[in-house]
Amino acid sequence: MNRDTLLAMTPRAKWVDRDPPAIEELTKALLIVYANWSAHSVVIADKILEALVHGRTSLPDIFILDIDEISPEYIRQLLGGAPAHGFAESVWVEKGQMIQRYTQKEELPAFIEFVKVEELADDGDGT
Repeated sequence: MNRDTLLAMTPRAKWVDRDPPAIEELTKALLIVYANWSAHSVVIADKILEALVHGRTSLPDIFILDIDEISPEYIRQLLGGAPAHGFAESVWVEKGQMIQRYTQKEELPAFIEFVKVEELADDGDGT
């Protein structure tokens, strides 16, 4: 899946190849560390985005981070100290806090289930 295909999946997706977002400034967001050269990254990013688009009615901001352009330090911070390996490692952020991470293949099923679940109650702030 190339950049245009990824961006076409949802209008809220933004390709980021420099100047990644400040986590503390995000209200609700999904960040995916994406590697064009990795078949695993392509397939897993597709699964995550499909679960998101088909599972929720309100979508977060979606940032597709180019693994080859974003600093390794930012990626390690995002992934809780772990390096990215080209498996579409991902993080869910709410109100500036990372609340769910996928950094290892064993965590993928739980992350996909988390992404699919719509919030049960709105806390009144529109997020």
